[in-house]
Amino acid sequence: MLSHPLVVFSQSIMGLALLLVLGLPIGLALLRWLEPEQKFSSTILLAPMAGLLCLMLLIASSVLLFGGFTISACFFLILIAEMISIRFLLKTSFGVDIDDSFLKQKMTRISIALVIILSLLPIYLFKVPNGVDWIGFSSLTNLYSTTGSTQIPSPNIGYWTYPPAFPATAALLQVALNLPASDAVQLLGRISLMFLLLAVMGLAQRWNAGVETLIAMALGFGLFVKVHDSGYPTLVSQFIVILGLLILTSKKQNKIILGLLILFGGLIHPSGSLILAALVLSEIILNRYYKGVFRKEDKVVLGFFIIAVLFAFILSPEGVAVQSEYGWQGGSPLILFAGPLLLALAAWSSWQFKEQEISRLLSTWILILWLMTFIHFLAGFESLSVLSLISLSLYSMGVYAFHIPFALAAGILLALIPEKKTLPQYLPRAATILAFTFLLIGQSALLLLSSHQEMLLKNNGDDAILKHLESLPEGTIVYTEQAHWGFIIEAPKNVHLTSYPNLGLLTEEYSIQDEATSAIRADDGIALKNMGIEYSLSSPMSLLGANLIESKWWQILAEENGAKLWHLSNNSSQEQRGFASAPELTDCTDDCTWRPDPWKDHRWWGHQKINDNRAFLSEGGVSWDTPLLENMQSKPGSIELFFDAPQGLELTFHVNGQFAEQNTNGGFETIRMDIDAFEKQLIFSVEIENGGGRWLNPRGLTERGAPLFDIDGLTIHYVEVRQADMIQTIN
Repeated sequence: MLSHPLVVFSQSIMGLALLLVLGLPIGLALLRWLEPEQKFSSTILLAPMAGLLCLMLLIASSVLLFGGFTISACFFLILIAEMISIRFLLKTSFGVDIDDSFLKQKMTRISIALVIILSLLPIYLFKVPNGVDWIGFSSLTNLYSTTGSTQIPSPNIGYWTYPPAFPATAALLQVALNLPASDAVQLLGRISLMFLLLAVMGLAQRWNAGVETLIAMALGFGLFVKVHDSGYPTLVSQFIVILGLLILTSKKQNKIILGLLILFGGLIHPSGSLILAALVLSEIILNRYYKGVFRKEDKVVLGFFIIAVLFAFILSPEGVAVQSEYGWQGGSPLILFAGPLLLALAAWSSWQFKEQEISRLLSTWILILWLMTFIHFLAGFESLSVLSLISLSLYSMGVYAFHIPFALAAGILLALIPEKKTLPQYLPRAATILAFTFLLIGQSALLLLSSHQEMLLKNNGDDAILKHLESLPEGTIVYTEQAHWGFIIEAPKNVHLTSYPNLGLLTEEYSIQDEATSAIRADDGIALKNMGIEYSLSSPMSLLGANLIESKWWQILAEENGAKLWHLSNNSSQEQRGFASAPELTDCTDDCTWRPDPWKDHRWWGHQKINDNRAFLSEGGVSWDTPLLENMQSKPGSIELFFDAPQGLELTFHVNGQFAEQNTNGGFETIRMDIDAFEKQLIFSVEIENGGGRWLNPRGLTERGAPLFDIDGLTIHYVEVRQADMIQTIN
């Protein structure tokens, strides 16, 4: 979002107020109906999450019932649900002590305040969410708010099949608050995290372990990493897991609601339904083992589960093998993201309190979840399509699926230690100190990360170049790259874009993208004209521009900090008028470090002279040279360096006898100098000062070649050399 702090604050408050006004009465009514004798503190802490869950399911249902998203249909269903809920609440007394001492405790209030502040802080730090998934969610959100459907925009034909709850709810925020789609997605994701943490606290308070469980949550990383990586629907799918655990540990044990949660949880994300199904299966197994009965209510749940499996068979993609994108999730990913300390506390708790019903339930649930991770050993198996859908739903389950059960087990242990004198009495205090230490380190890392805008997918140039699209003729087709930085979420209505994100189950009836890409690679301007493509956009993150600069057909129509709008000429030029150059490994000596390009696996375009590795400088410099094309010698033009860096570095760029200086603003940027007459040999030199500061690089947790404890520096991507006549003036 990263607007003025007061603007962001007002948008956050309005979004939060809207969701609470619409959802809170429904959530309160649901909780009162499920567990009338529940503690007042638990009800209050669970209600925002329950309300948002009901709100999302109602909005998703309106999309299914009315064949698309409309504000009127959403509010129609919400209004009916609110009227029923308020009527129920007015007729029902709490029957419990409203004067709950837990909410008055100092530690409780500190915990709630920290949850609210830390959940919403990234909205003020980052202009767009981190990670890449938000691009797809924002695209669907914008489509819902503008067209009401998930049809792929023209000139392509097809549609996305994706659980509608999250993007449709974000679309409601987008329309109601007049927000950009990406801001609505980030705001909803962050509010969802806040409600989830409060709900975990409220659920654990049933065993008088509310604060302790929240402390245990802070000892793990899984769900926090998932939300930082913009995996918002996966996070929200945990809502049904918390509500399911609430039902299973209540007196009423409403199995019909449990079955409905498993069935309709797929409207949010199927991972939540699968995790809840594992929880219900745990309860059935334990009941059968200890009581020797298979209850009638269990048959009801199994009936719903069978229906859910049938739906999964219908939706499962044919011919798609079981996926294992991140490998087995039950090994190192589980240990890393759950956190060794939280894992140890959960294991200790399971053993110490194995005679308690809740401990047995959590232990069995964790075991079944761990067994589910073995599905990724079936990678490549195609005979049963539903297994492919399950593997796609749980592809990163080691990151998030174990966080809540581990935290509940550890929280109960920490809460019961004072009563069990045989256990170390210092452990709760030590865990609290460690949790606050982790929070301090995490928030410090987040603040440092906020100055590293190069980690984000959008740059100032990418946003600024869009205004030039508005001057193009109605119906213009613009080639955009099939990469995260090439997807334009909110394009002007007068243009059509060739690329679109791959999200969920994608059904393509016609796509112009591959054919257009082949024509550009072949520099076939006639084929592009026959397709109706005369314009293209390139991002400073992309290598598309490095290819177009060497084309005999394309000219630059507009440029904004490295982002360029290109126009296809009427005729091909006789000679090449530009080229790209980059340092090689042999050039990277002394102060230079040779690093893998962290985005190489996401690139749609490459370049024969640009390596998959990049020269990185924290201090000092690097130099390299390249011969000029013979036809460009003695002609005027310009030279532009493409790089990424954090804010505040001092850059000097030398070309032969000229130089330019610039302080980096953060992100993917360029520095350019005009040349009166090119020399035969170009000698480039890049020098950097004020680098070397330490920061925590989240890419170090992946296999993208960056160290976890990284240093501030500048990454050189390439240099663009072009003649002056490659610039075309807009008429």
